[in-house]
Amino acid sequence: VPSPLPSGLPPSAAPTACVTEIRVEAEGFSNKNGVAKIWVHNSQNQWNKDKNEWDDNQGAYYTGTTSIDDVDDVQFIITLSGAGNYGVMVGHDKNSNGDIDSNWLGIPTEGCGASNGASGGPNGGPSWGDAKFYVPMCATAVVPIEMWYS
Repeated sequence: VPSPLPSGLPPSAAPTACVTEIRVEAEGFSNKNGVAKIWVHNSQNQWNKDKNEWDDNQGAYYTGTTSIDDVDDVQFIITLSGAGNYGVMVGHDKNSNGDIDSNWLGIPTEGCGASNGASGGPNGGPSWGDAKFYVPMCATAVVPIEMWYS
């Protein structure tokens, strides 16, 4: 027979659910045209795998779009399946064609930004080593992204 709780002590609360997530806060969009697009990767093997198609959705842990209601406050919240290394890219898809357009040299003609302020160069987009960050279990990682335009 269970014994009653001592007087004045509340019963224990039910355990709360553990949520692991990334909150991306992008700013510096040049205007409200089109959409903001996000790519979240959790693997170096898929990050910028094809330097000519760095904005390809294939292999991304998560992709999504949202409207640009405020050029200095575009947010994405992504619930993760667990702790680990992640990298984030955000693009300003001004013409809403699903890609970040680039010139014949491969330089983006629409805005973009990456986690940790990582940027690309003559050999392609930002490196995984520069963009990755660790998210512990049951934590929210706030990831600021500053958009840049060529």
